[in-house]
Amino acid sequence: MTEPLQSWSAPYPDAIIEPVKTNWFLATIAGLGVGLAAAVLYALISVSVKSEILFLIIAVGAVVGIVVVLVAKVDNVATGLLSSAIAVVSIAVAIFLLVASATWGSVGEAFSHIGDNNLSVVYETYFSDPLGYVWAFAGLVAAYYFGSGQSKKGKNTPQVRTIDPQTERQNDLPHY
Repeated sequence: MTEPLQSWSAPYPDAIIEPVKTNWFLATIAGLGVGLAAAVLYALISVSVKSEILFLIIAVGAVVGIVVVLVAKVDNVATGLLSSAIAVVSIAVAIFLLVASATWGSVGEAFSHIGDNNLSVVYETYFSDPLGYVWAFAGLVAAYYFGSGQSKKGKNTPQVRTIDPQTERQNDLPHY
């Protein structure tokens, strides 16, 4: 004989469920700030050792993705795409600073050449080798990977804040 199925009930059936509040504006500003700081750091390290350290482009993308997720308080496809968009800007600034300082001697002089339509020099210098595309794309993939929560795959359950009506205590329970 089979027993009738028991109905499943939530731990707190009368709980008030509040979604996690996401601050996209603050996440964008924080991602841009950290991304630009990482780009400057990348260029400074590469110029100081007189060699380009390509895997640091992946670190620029990863750090942008991590910061966007931490500030946005949610990890999904939208934060991954936001992280990738910010990483495009950060990696472009990093490449410009690196090539400009190598080509024109200093970053200050490089900014004076922006109006001369010499940005093609930056593009031709960095992307003349197909490996430049590979590393730039790897940086974007790292930003999406960390920004979308793929780095926590299998451990990722969306969190919701619940309030137990009996104790008026907040509980962060996984929401299924």
